[in-house]
Amino acid sequence: GAISLATAARAHAFLEGRDYVAPEDVKALFGPVCAHRLIMRPENESIDRKELLQSLLDEIPVPLA
Repeated sequence: GAISLATAARAHAFLEGRDYVAPEDVKALFGPVCAHRLIMRPENESIDRKELLQSLLDEIPVPLA
């Protein structure tokens, strides 16, 4: 969950040449890291989990400061 996402975000930032994690790092990895944790009802199995998580993430404002 959260620990895996934080670790992946740190690695992503490092690969981008930064020594800090930016909101973009978390946004880039949220779907791939967390999608497998969603349990969908049978009637919703056709919904792409990564797209669903991305649409939710797009609705959440990035905290300032």
